Amino acid sequence: MSLSVVGIEAYQGQQQVLKDVTLTVKPGERIAVIGQNGAGKSTLLKCMTGELTPKRGKVLLNKKPIQHWDDEERAQLMAVLPQKSTLGFDFLVEEVVAFGRYPHNTSHRHNQKLIKQALEHVELSHYRQRHYTQLSGGEQQRVQLARVLVQIWEQVELGHRYLLLDEPTNALDLHHQEELFKQVSLFARQGIGVLFILHDVNLAARHADQVAIVHQGVIANLGHPRDVLTEQALAECFGLQVAQVMHPTLQVPQFIPL
Repeated sequence: MSLSVVGIEAYQGQQQVLKDVTLTVKPGERIAVIGQNGAGKSTLLKCMTGELTPKRGKVLLNKKPIQHWDDEERAQLMAVLPQKSTLGFDFLVEEVVAFGRYPHNTSHRHNQKLIKQALEHVELSHYRQRHYTQLSGGEQQRVQLARVLVQIWEQVELGHRYLLLDEPTNALDLHHQEELFKQVSLFARQGIGVLFILHDVNLAARHADQVAIVHQGVIANLGHPRDVLTEQALAECFGLQVAQVMHPTLQVPQFIPL
């Protein structure tokens, strides 16, 4: 059981964006996808979620082609946090989080319990009755995180669950960045596979079990942060000269631009 793309090719118009890309997110694993703007990271995410159909290759959700799942089943197994979430109506915070329970045939009382727990996890319990549009950008991002967490909060009979996050630290301060990754790690320890797209190499090194570097539409490097994130790799894929040091407690590489 896993969430996998196998030999996919994807295009935007006539331009090929991904070339023969294979990547697997296993249950309980945290994978960080990094790369320059335009490298193909967001296109990869769209293929994995079924939003975009690759021209070649296949996408498998728990060994079943993703297009063979109906929308409700897929939503019970996979939650996606986009870079930006725009709402055209002035919902209450608890109503926004409740959207994550729509795929589930569970009682209102049960859903309210989970919504309360999710808001506690993102430190927004006291904002439950606030209007979403009145919140700061960082607070809105945390509400959206609660929404996707509550969507895959409980194990379902359909199989393993997955959490996909596209630049989830946008608009978050340092404290809430760390809290986000703490929640992600908690879910991973429950057997949920996690993939997040990041620009910050140091965050990827600290919070991922595996790092995939996407460069010019291919996965140039994939493996443990200690093996993949090197001065040479960052120079080749980002055009950036850096000095590498080791994190004093985690023993993973950290980088300082020169």
